[in-house]
Amino acid sequence: MGRAWVPVRNGIDDETLRQGDARALEVVESWERLIRQVCLGLGGELGQKVLPVQRAK
Repeated sequence: MGRAWVPVRNGIDDETLRQGDARALEVVESWERLIRQVCLGLGGELGQKVLPVQRAK
């Protein structure tokens, strides 16, 4: 998740993470890259296009 993961995780645990924290954005971007890579790899194995799906709230 990158070097920002531990401070963001700790900020969540300590309830000190604030909206607009640049480190949180870095973690989200890393997560999105990971999901894209997983979809590409799985799509290659299945021979079909794989897309991420977000659950509705």
